[in-house]
Amino acid sequence: MRNLVLMQGRNTRLSIGYAGAKPSADDPAHRYRFQILALNRTLDFKAGAMPSEVLEARKDRVLAEGERVRTFRTSRRCRLL
Repeated sequence: MRNLVLMQGRNTRLSIGYAGAKPSADDPAHRYRFQILALNRTLDFKAGAMPSEVLEARKDRVLAEGERVRTFRTSRRCRLL
């Protein structure tokens, strides 16, 4: 079995990593869009690449794709214990 190497580019907040859904309790519901891609090979970009660089690297590499859009709203009654 091949070893997998994971690399992350920057997200739309221009930071590295998943930040998760964090709207404040007073904000209306937010929509989050997740793209799922099946690729025919590893993408060629450097760690920390900008979103536009990652999108460019995926050209001609996508075998199949899907999308999930979810709505998230923080409940005013929710709090961390």
